[in-house]
Order: sequence, then C-alpha cells, then structure tokens
Amino acid sequence: MSELVSADAVFIPDVGTPVIWSARYLKLGGGRRLIGSFNHGSIANAMPQAIGAQAALPGRQVVTLSGDGGLTMMLGDLITLQQHELPVKIVVLNNGALAFVELEMKSAGFPNCGTDLRNPNLADAATALGVRDWRVEHVDQLDAALRAAFEFPAPHWSTFSPLVRSSRCHLT
Repeated sequence: MSELVSADAVFIPDVGTPVIWSARYLKLGGGRRLIGSFNHGSIANAMPQAIGAQAALPGRQVVTLSGDGGLTMMLGDLITLQQHELPVKIVVLNNGALAFVELEMKSAGFPNCGTDLRNPNLADAATALGVRDWRVEHVDQLDAALRAAFEFPAPHWSTFSPLVRSSRCHLT
C-alpha cells in the first residue's frame, strides 16, 4: 500500500492492530502524515478523523486502516463520505475479532471472552450505501484490488484480513 499512495498521503489507523500494521509497514516521511488516537482502549477513531482530515485537506489523499470492529461501529460515517463526496480510501483489516484486546487477554493469561465479531459482508454494506468497494477473499487478489481502489476517485474500501486463523488464510 505504501507504494501505491501519494507522496503526501495522510494515514489514519484505528487503535489496535491497525496501529501495529501501520508502524510495521507504512513508509512515512516527506509530506506524509500519520494521525490517530493512539490512546489505549479507544476504538473507532479512523473514520471520524478521516472525514475531518479530508474536509480540511481536500487536495490530499486520506487513507484509513480501519479495524473491522472500528468500522462496524462507524458504518454511518460511510453515508457521510458518500453524501459529501469525500474520497477517503478505507482499507479494512477484517480479522473477525477485537484482535488487540484478544492479544492483550492472551498475554495476561485470560481466555478469550467477548472479542469475536460476526461481521456482515462489509463489501455488500458499502454497496448498499452507494460506496464503491473491492472485496478480497484470497491473498493473491490483494495487489490488484488495492491498485484498483487507489486509482478510483470516489470513496470506497477494500477488505483484507492480516491474521491467519487456520491452515488457510481467513479473508472476508
């Protein structure tokens, strides 16, 4: 993704695993900015922050790295993006869990409890709200989907799960 975005892109990760993935893989510097909550325990910050950033910086490319938990809490913000024609690019890390909370529980020796998410088909939700989407179900589809998404001028999202939950990659 870092190779596909503009040199002055603004990245906004949701709190949790999107922050980890951003720290590991986004190439920053130059005119690129990273904006986020970064407060422990906060969730669903990427969409509202992206709306504000895109409205304030209409000439800049704004990209969220949204967790599936954060995005589903803010589905109404997709209507805002569509109605105001804000070209925010939304990349959804769809791992079917509040994954960072799950990691914290495991590291503390607690069994997982209440962290699983039963997500709807997020691509279908986007389509229903008039937002263009690319659904990725297999890792070999990711590059083409991201390229198409970043070339598309209107609001949309791509979904990809960075976590492997079984012998095959769990993607939605």
